Amino acid sequence: MIYRALRSVLPCILLTLCIGFCYSFSLFVVPISECLGCSIEMVRFTFCLNIFFLGMGAATFGPLVERHIKMAALLSSILLFVGLAFGGLACSIGSIWMMYIGVGVVCGISEGIGYLTPNKNMILWFPNSRFKGILTAISIFTFGLGSALCAKLFGILFPMLGIEKTFYALAVGYGFPMILSTILINKPRYALIKLKKQVKSTFSYFDCIKDGFFQKCWLFMFINISMGLILIGCCASILGSLCFSSSEIILLMMLCGIFNGVGRLVFPTIGDFLKNRNKIWLCTAIFELILMCPIIFAYYSGSFAIVAGICIVLIHAGYGSAFACLPSILSGHYGKDTLSQRHGFCLTSWGLASLMAFLCSAFVLTMFNGYLPMMILVTCGYVLNIIISHSILNHKS
Repeated sequence: MIYRALRSVLPCILLTLCIGFCYSFSLFVVPISECLGCSIEMVRFTFCLNIFFLGMGAATFGPLVERHIKMAALLSSILLFVGLAFGGLACSIGSIWMMYIGVGVVCGISEGIGYLTPNKNMILWFPNSRFKGILTAISIFTFGLGSALCAKLFGILFPMLGIEKTFYALAVGYGFPMILSTILINKPRYALIKLKKQVKSTFSYFDCIKDGFFQKCWLFMFINISMGLILIGCCASILGSLCFSSSEIILLMMLCGIFNGVGRLVFPTIGDFLKNRNKIWLCTAIFELILMCPIIFAYYSGSFAIVAGICIVLIHAGYGSAFACLPSILSGHYGKDTLSQRHGFCLTSWGLASLMAFLCSAFVLTMFNGYLPMMILVTCGYVLNIIISHSILNHKS
């Protein structure tokens, strides 16, 4: 049991804690904007690129994760180090384009590969467990906690080093645990033997596109991620508009990361005890809709800011839970043999949702110059997801 934990749980935690830094990027926006002398929206586009290439990287490198899991972990580690180093260099020479390439493109691809890798490894090491939701949740809930870790590190490093050296420090600091995770991660012996005997994959992207169940899962994820990224991308600004101080914003951002991780663990665990595991997505959508109501009321009335702040923190749990439930829902419907390819292909929704979230938030803020219309848009998205999740629940193969 200890050996299995060393080969599956520990490398998963080390890897996903590092790549989860992207969800705290809103803390970097203002310092980067001041350093590069460009607008806040131009800097926010870095986050959009990051999530886009995360989704596309997951879809592209799914076959690599299936066949060479250690190589996938190593590639993720190298790319994250290079991307963060490029971020520091971009601040040094004042280039927003280098920021786009480093933190946007290179780090995004690293996160996409690193997101799939430990998840697949956990499934392989515990193939016969009925608690698939818990296993896949453990393998990715630290991705959400990585946001809280980065927020804490940012609060320590930025006042001492400035934004340029903060990127360099994160590159080095994250490099060591990611390389250690690469050394530790490995498929179990039975999976390696099966891989050698495997001649032809039964997976087809075209079949996925035609499959009704996959279409509904993709659409649910696309809407849930789009609405979540609208909140995450502007989280620091939204909290600032509610009159929270800088120290309170950092604290709440840390809590957002923690609850993102907690949601990835709690909701799938609940799903394992439901007769139909797919029902958990319906619960998630209802949970998110209920939390949006106090947020809208706080913006409309100009009071109850603390309640709205707490709801913003809690809604991150619902956002994170959709990701954690996805692998168990897909493996429950299709089996685990092609999980990485299906999971990665479904995560194209993550990449496209980043573009949708950026365009929607930019359009709404430009047209209405406030966050209340944005909150109403997010609420409508969650209503639509209740309908879609109900359809997934009643889907007949």
